[in-house]
Amino acid sequence: MSYWKYPECVDHISKKLTPESSERTKIELDAQIVRKKIEETIIELGYSRYIIEVEYQGSFAKDTWLPGGLDLDLFILFKKSVNKDLLGELCREITYRAAEKLGAKVLKKYATHPYFTLVLGDGIEIDVVPAYYVRSAEEVVTPVDRTPLHTRYVKGVLEKNAKLKDEIRMFKKLLKNLKIYGAELKTQGFSGYLAEILIIHYGSLRNLLFHASLWRPWKTCIGRWKGVPQQFPLIVVDPVDSKRNVAAAVSVRSLSKLIGFALFFRFRPEILCCTLEKDGTIEVNIERIKDIINKGDYVFVQITNFPPMPEESLAGIYNRIVKKITRIAERSGFTVFRNKVIISENILLIFHLESTHLPRYTIHEGPPIWEKNSISFILKWISESEIWPFVGEERWYIVKERKTRNFIEIVDNV
Repeated sequence: MSYWKYPECVDHISKKLTPESSERTKIELDAQIVRKKIEETIIELGYSRYIIEVEYQGSFAKDTWLPGGLDLDLFILFKKSVNKDLLGELCREITYRAAEKLGAKVLKKYATHPYFTLVLGDGIEIDVVPAYYVRSAEEVVTPVDRTPLHTRYVKGVLEKNAKLKDEIRMFKKLLKNLKIYGAELKTQGFSGYLAEILIIHYGSLRNLLFHASLWRPWKTCIGRWKGVPQQFPLIVVDPVDSKRNVAAAVSVRSLSKLIGFALFFRFRPEILCCTLEKDGTIEVNIERIKDIINKGDYVFVQITNFPPMPEESLAGIYNRIVKKITRIAERSGFTVFRNKVIISENILLIFHLESTHLPRYTIHEGPPIWEKNSISFILKWISESEIWPFVGEERWYIVKERKTRNFIEIVDNV
């Protein structure tokens, strides 16, 4: 199967995805300074009797991070005798006291668990997370207690096979550029840990893509699952907790995007280099947005007045609003291809419609992603469409322009 060989450019790209020594040295120095200040502060406050360890977790600890995109997670691991309600308060006191010494700012954040972000003078951010020290999944109390178990497991594998780090970095970059990297609500994609254990399971990105081309939503299970069958579009059993699905956050759309890419890679291996070479960033150009609005393809709703809440909570609220608007619009006869919530300084709700007035486009439904004729469908229609074929849940769709041509009222009334 010669078409499964990596294109020659992959070695070059892999080297670019390895952090340079200058970046690595700077981050490691900052990380060391912050950890030392946190440990000093714990001693000064007399909290050593409550705490077992202070250590970094995540991609930094495992050395699987990408240049320019590192999240530093410093965990304060408490004894299980400490009351759960005290974890956030003790972590807050430790973080704010350490921040004074470091000359850093502190951001208070909550998802399903409280944590605090130290913003250093050079812009580097470090999340300080309270958790319990546990030795196995059976002892887990809070949602983040498993994280050190994950770190230990991945580090143990990578110590025996360091080459997997390059494969992991390429897979993470691929997921980023496909816009399906991250388990948060706004993405519903593949977490960093999920990316790592998939590479560990399959041994390489090439082998992973081969198997991903054979995956089917609701019918794919990796590992021995003890939960309800077909409960998730994709099941990947956590190596440290057989009752947990690491892929629980992955939506059908995100899964289908990866399957679609894997299928295309099978026939056109060079697509891997093209996709990995992209920088994976989105620049919001206001003039371009106005131009798109005038063409009637998209509707953008900018929200500037919203409550001061964590991004994850805002994502949940506005994703529900977007779904409500879409549901009402479809009942009214509009065709909504895609929608999106982007949260930065303001909140942007994006709707991609067949038309906001009279139909300008018509959507042509293609075969499921995994069908043998899906590639021939793309090749047939790609030259006749202004818009690249896209994944809508489990199928390919192509958009054809019509010669003919209002939705804003629905948005105003929700």
